[in-house]
Amino acid sequence: MLDIQQKIVDELDKRSDALLYSVDLSATFDLLRKDISYRTLKDSIDQDLMNITIDFISERKMIVEINGKRFAVKSVPLGCVQGPILGPKLFNLYMKDVAQHVNGFHISTNADDTYVLI
Repeated sequence: MLDIQQKIVDELDKRSDALLYSVDLSATFDLLRKDISYRTLKDSIDQDLMNITIDFISERKMIVEINGKRFAVKSVPLGCVQGPILGPKLFNLYMKDVAQHVNGFHISTNADDTYVLI
């Protein structure tokens, strides 16, 4: 938030207009894809840590259990676990290249909250 606040102040100091668009990406962690994460991470972290990270989001299973009885076990092909601190960090790395594809905008992300400053 401080990053985007400073960018707004900088624009206002230059007597420029600043438009802030806030995006809350619901179910963001459910959308992380292993193949895209691999391409994004390969230049950001060393190979051993990348393997652990990719393993963290790969081959997960969902189990429906009611009163101790299992009713369904299904594969979860996308996403990562939302509880650990690694989830938001992975998403930030996943989104880091978005700004390179959008000219004239400043994009700031924090977990599933994304701010676009025009």
